[in-house]
Amino acid sequence: MVLLYANDRMSHYLKALGLLKLLRVNPLQKQI
Repeated sequence: MVLLYANDRMSHYLKALGLLKLLRVNPLQKQI
């Protein structure tokens, strides 16, 4: 149970990081 919960937390965290990276990259691409 604990491992499953931690894994779900981790995937959610990685998804958030991915979204942040997209938000950071997109404005740079628009400027170019």
